[in-house]
Amino acid sequence: MYNRYKWRIFYFAVAIIGIGLLTRVLKHVFERERPNIFEQYDGTGFSFPSGHSTGPMVFYGFLIYLVIRSRMNDALKWALGIMLALLIFGIGFSRIYLGVHFATDV
Repeated sequence: MYNRYKWRIFYFAVAIIGIGLLTRVLKHVFERERPNIFEQYDGTGFSFPSGHSTGPMVFYGFLIYLVIRSRMNDALKWALGIMLALLIFGIGFSRIYLGVHFATDV
């Protein structure tokens, strides 16, 4: 049983490190300029993909996976899954709302 948890930690680390590297590579490949923005809103660098959206999506998405695989009752799994999914959506929406990304970046 412990071995299974060790693999989940490994997969989590690979996912987080991987999305960080992938985001950096894609930003330099596409070099998409940001919308007209104020730099006070953390609008520096290239726009696509949004690191502030992809990182939390992978992190909270992995938490959703762990919740689904857990032994919690189904009602609690649904509640936590929906809350985490809304958090992911909210972060992406906030990047568009602040004007630091296009909708296609998040």
